[in-house]
Amino acid sequence: MMSRRDEAMKNFALLKESSPFYDLFDGGAVPILNIAVPSSVALEGSDETQAYMVDLAKVPAPVVREICCRLAHRAGANAASVIEEVMARGLPLRASQVRCVTTDVPFFL
Repeated sequence: MMSRRDEAMKNFALLKESSPFYDLFDGGAVPILNIAVPSSVALEGSDETQAYMVDLAKVPAPVVREICCRLAHRAGANAASVIEEVMARGLPLRASQVRCVTTDVPFFL
């Protein structure tokens, strides 16, 4: 019997191989919350405003920690602070790092 979690829709952003996080995800497939359109966000240290929100509930804790450590290193910040902020506010994935998005949600055109 399938659990509720197994029945959940699966939305993924497929990272470009040049993404600094590609190696953390099998085939660069990052679980995301919504594939319809990227969200408009203010990204610290970037002019970019389009991002997909990562589905943190589907990313293993060690991977989330590694992402936060890499972000902290790039920003010269404390990793624990970055982890705390990500867990409180979510994790945006810059649209420029994504080559395409995919879902198993049926669409009717």
